Amino acid sequence: LHHYIEKTAELYPDTIAVRFNDEDLNYRALNGKANQLAHYLRQHNHKPFIGVYLERSLQLPITLLAILKAGFAYLPLDTSYPAERLANIIQDAGLSHIIVDGSTESNSLSNNITKLHLDNDSAEIAKFSCDNIVLLEENAALFNLIYTSGSTGQPKGAAVYHKSFANLLSWYNDEYQLSSSDKTLIISALGFDLTQKNLYALLCCGGTVVLPDTEHYD
Repeated sequence: LHHYIEKTAELYPDTIAVRFNDEDLNYRALNGKANQLAHYLRQHNHKPFIGVYLERSLQLPITLLAILKAGFAYLPLDTSYPAERLANIIQDAGLSHIIVDGSTESNSLSNNITKLHLDNDSAEIAKFSCDNIVLLEENAALFNLIYTSGSTGQPKGAAVYHKSFANLLSWYNDEYQLSSSDKTLIISALGFDLTQKNLYALLCCGGTVVLPDTEHYD
C-alpha cells in the first residue's frame, strides 16, 4: 500500500497530506520523514508487528507509513484503553516493540517490552535518508493487526493483508470519486478497522486528512 502513497507524493509533493489543529504536513515531508523513521525501525525491530501507542498528531501518520515502508505491520494501541486490555493485547500478539513518544511513555504498558521513543531518538532518526526504501527480501504482505472489542468473548486479533486492503481502497476511491481536492475529518479511534480506510483512501489520491486532537465528541 505504501507504494501508492509514494506515487502520490511524487504527483502532489506540495499538497497538504495531513492537518492537525493548526499544523500542516505536505506529501513531500510525509514521505521523507516516514522514510527516515523506516530506516530507523529496520535497525531496531525484527518482528512482523510493531505496536503504535501514540496520541493524535502529525507524527501518527508518519509512524504508520514508516512501519509499512520498513516491511512490518502495525498494531494500534488506543491510549484510552485500560491497562488490563493493553496488557492482554500485547501478550496475545506477542509484541516485542512499541512506538511511544513523550506524551505516552509513562502510561501503563508492560515493562517486558522494548519502547522505541520517537522524541528521545529524534536526532538519530533525522540522520537517515529521506529516499524511499527498497527492500530486497520478500515483503510478508501483512498490513496491520486490529483487535476486536471483546464484547462477545476474549478479544481476537484480525490480520489484514496489503493486497486485500488495497483492493478495498481501489473500490472505495472509485465509488466515491475521491481526488486531491477532497478532505476527510478522522474522528474515530485508530484501533477501529474502518478508520484505516478513511485514513489511507485520501493519502492514496492526494487528498487531505484532517486529524482533530481528540476522538471524543458530543
